[in-house]
Amino acid sequence: MIILKLSGVFGFTALCNLSMINNVKALSYKTVFSLGMMDKLKNNLVSMNHTVSVFMVLFGLLCIYCYLQDNRRVNNDFIVFISVLSVVNVFINFPSFPYWYVYLAPYLAVASMYFKRHSANIILFETLGLSALTFLNYIVHNWCYDIKNTVNMLMYRLAGNPAFKEGAVTLRTLSVSKGIKKFPTTLASIYVIFMIAVVYLCYQSSNEKLHSHEFNIRTYALIRLLLNSIVCFIPVILFINAIKFSYFII
Repeated sequence: MIILKLSGVFGFTALCNLSMINNVKALSYKTVFSLGMMDKLKNNLVSMNHTVSVFMVLFGLLCIYCYLQDNRRVNNDFIVFISVLSVVNVFINFPSFPYWYVYLAPYLAVASMYFKRHSANIILFETLGLSALTFLNYIVHNWCYDIKNTVNMLMYRLAGNPAFKEGAVTLRTLSVSKGIKKFPTTLASIYVIFMIAVVYLCYQSSNEKLHSHEFNIRTYALIRLLLNSIVCFIPVILFINAIKFSYFII
């Protein structure tokens, strides 16, 4: 089944390539992109004088783990756990751009609602982990949140098309400051730790017989919304600060 599913994925890729067989330029772009993606999988470990991909090692172990399972264990609990484990494996080992992490959302949402016995901690760890990830993206991929990207958007129009002066505090200026340089490693570590914690809770839940548990989702949802809003509004706050700085600078 594992081989069949993988063949289906790569077979679909080959089918897509056939549609571009007469478009040499498009096919060359796709080849460069595909090779770039494969190159991103080669990271972190060195064995026998060669680079070993952590992602491939973990993915191989995951396949073996699934292969060795008793068919009686392959139920909904197991499927949800394996799904979360698979996607977390990708997103803690694969260099990604900020918007790619959107693919994490449905898996974490299903896990937090399905495994109700541990929903509170799953939501807590997911919120803290992705908050650290967002801060990390602010630093590493600050260009994605640059105030110049707000041209023709609502805030830009309301501000009257301001000219941002040199010296205005932006994510870019903050990310290159000396005090910030030590944070990416710490933030990345926090993100990985909490994602592994979420996977562990899913594993623990998948091995428990009872899932019924009283859980006030509204309270946790509101807290999560508040924390996420605070983190995500940082670029907006900096934007407003840059406008204020630009208007009142002498």
